[in-house]
Amino acid sequence: MITDPIQTFNEWYEAACASKKIIDPTAMVIASGKRDGSVDARVVLLKKVTSRGFYFVSNYESSKARDFEANSHVAVVFHWDALEQQIRIRGQIQKASVEFSDTYFQSRSRDSQLGAWASAQSQPIATREVLIDAMESVRAQFEGQPVPRPPHWGGYCIEPDAIEFWRGQPNRLHDRHVYSRVDDTWEACRLSP
Repeated sequence: MITDPIQTFNEWYEAACASKKIIDPTAMVIASGKRDGSVDARVVLLKKVTSRGFYFVSNYESSKARDFEANSHVAVVFHWDALEQQIRIRGQIQKASVEFSDTYFQSRSRDSQLGAWASAQSQPIATREVLIDAMESVRAQFEGQPVPRPPHWGGYCIEPDAIEFWRGQPNRLHDRHVYSRVDDTWEACRLSP
């Protein structure tokens, strides 16, 4: 086994990106805990991987953001069925740097930038027209000028404590190995399927 799970992740991720069988290899399910002890999960899109962790972007006022504030422990699953691969990640989540958030925001299409201003994510709205009207209002507000990143929008980084790799094998004798962070190093262990 390779001793660096980020290297293994990158190898598997690159193969998933190269595969024509995977519609969106960046899609990951992230599960979070609420203040009352209940849990929730949703799909977000991976934007960056570094030795520090796994990055995605969101609205800082969304229901998931409230979950992250209540409980910083999260779990993530990448499932690439066509490749018979799954990666599970457990760790701590925190807001990414302002630099990451600004840089990523500026790489988005103008309409996506405007949408970040127009949408009060997870808040009830009477009709879809309310959202469309908000988008047109924001479009007029920023006409002819760059769209700044809203203060309520930015990146998150999941700093992993454990990363498990699963690969399907015949007769359900699947290949599983998990890496656990111990201080600044990783310990690897093979698991029975």
